Amino acid sequence: MAIRAQFTIALLLLAFGTAVLAMPASVEGTAVLRISPGHEMSVVDAIGIVPLAVGGTWLEVLIVLRFPRLHLGPRTTLTLGFLAGLGLGLVLASVYQGFWWWALGAGLFAAVLAGLTARALTTSEPPAPAEPPQPEQAAEEDTDSPVQEEKLLT
Repeated sequence: MAIRAQFTIALLLLAFGTAVLAMPASVEGTAVLRISPGHEMSVVDAIGIVPLAVGGTWLEVLIVLRFPRLHLGPRTTLTLGFLAGLGLGLVLASVYQGFWWWALGAGLFAAVLAGLTARALTTSEPPAPAEPPQPEQAAEEDTDSPVQEEKLLT
């Protein structure tokens, strides 16, 4: 499957999962799992989490596979990793603390992921290096030379 099609499918899964999770509480129904005081998961949340997790993981795998082609310096890589980790940390910590921390964390993580996705989609792939012939193959192909005939006779 083409790389752009894979990025598109992953982004569509992320958008669908986010749209399902953004549904109003009146549509969600009863809670199935209590996470913490004030935080419960419904069936609709569980349905939204699946495409969100699959799309996010797929997108991150695609970025990691293309990461060497992005030509990012060590400082940029370190900064992006720090911001993405901070964003995810704030999202996870918000389950136990405050409401607005998850928005800041999700925004940081989404910004890093969006930047890397844009860079991965706009970076052209280098041409594949030509492989030199293997020594065994070269010896088999060159059987007409007099030197090779001498080696075969002895």
